[in-house]
Amino acid sequence: MKTKHVLMAAMACLAVCLVSCSDSDDPGKGGSSSRTVTTTMLNHVVNTKTGEVLAPAMTQNKLTIDTAAHTAQLTLSFSDGTTTQTVTPADVLSATYRRLGFYKLGLNGTSSSVSDLSGYVDFNEGNMRYAYTTTTGYRVISTLKEVFYLSTTTQMAYNDTTQDNKVDNAMYQFEINPTTMTATVKVMALVHNKESKYFESITAYNVPVTATKEGYHVEGKNLSTTAIYRAYDGSTGSSTKTTNAYPFGTFTAELSLESETFTASYTLNHIMNNGDTGETYVHCTASAEAKGQVYSSY
Repeated sequence: MKTKHVLMAAMACLAVCLVSCSDSDDPGKGGSSSRTVTTTMLNHVVNTKTGEVLAPAMTQNKLTIDTAAHTAQLTLSFSDGTTTQTVTPADVLSATYRRLGFYKLGLNGTSSSVSDLSGYVDFNEGNMRYAYTTTTGYRVISTLKEVFYLSTTTQMAYNDTTQDNKVDNAMYQFEINPTTMTATVKVMALVHNKESKYFESITAYNVPVTATKEGYHVEGKNLSTTAIYRAYDGSTGSSTKTTNAYPFGTFTAELSLESETFTASYTLNHIMNNGDTGETYVHCTASAEAKGQVYSSY
C-alpha cells in the first residue's frame, strides 16, 4: 500500500535489508541479520485499575530484531497522562517468522515489567504493532498513526433499482492525529455500481475521533472528500480523474485495536450541478456497510 503511509528513512532501510534476507533467514556473506530501528508510534492506553481511557499520545519505541536467530528486543514507552514511562519487556523476545518480511513477537519466558505482550513487525507493509500490560496497571497498544485494514468486505446499496454489490478487500485507513483528535479517513479500491466507477481512493479530512476502551470511534457528517477514480483524462493523458463531487453524507467507524477488527457504516453522495439554476443537488446516494481486519491471516 504505497498510499498508506511513509515511515522514517531508517525504517525504509531496515525493511529493504530484512526483506532481502528473509527468504532464507540467512544474513548472507559478510552481513548482519540484526538491525535496530526507533519508530514514533501512537499509544492507546487504558488504566486497568480505574477503567479510564487516557488521551492517545505519540512516543518512540525501539526494536532490535535478529532475523536469523528469530529473536528481538524492545524498549517501549507510553504516556500515563503525566509522565512518559519506559519499559523493557525482557532481555530476549521471540520473533517468529510467519511469511516474507513478517515476524510475530512474543515473550520468551517471563518479564518483570509487562505481561500479555504480543505484536509484530511487517516490513512489506511497513507496519508495527505492540500490545502489552504493565505491572503498574496500564494496558497499552502501540500502532503507527495510520491504522489500516486490508482484509475487508463492503456491502454497497443504492437509493434506486441499481443492484447491490459486495466489494472484497477494499482498503480502509484512518490516520489519527492525537493532538486534534481527528482522522484522515481513506477508502481505497471501492467499486460503485450505480456510477460504474472504480475509486482508487476517497479521502476525507479532519473527521472527529474519540478514544474508547477498545480503540477508536470515528464519526462525522457532511464530509468533503477528494476522490480519485479510474477514467481517461484527455486533457492530461492520465488514466485517473480527481473530483470533490463524492462527499460522505455520514461516516461512522469503530476500530478495535485489541482484535484488530473494524466496522464502518457510511453514505457516499454524488453531488451534481443544475445547469439551469446553478444549484447543487444529490444525484444519487450509495450506502455502505463494511467490516474486516488488518490481515486475512498472519
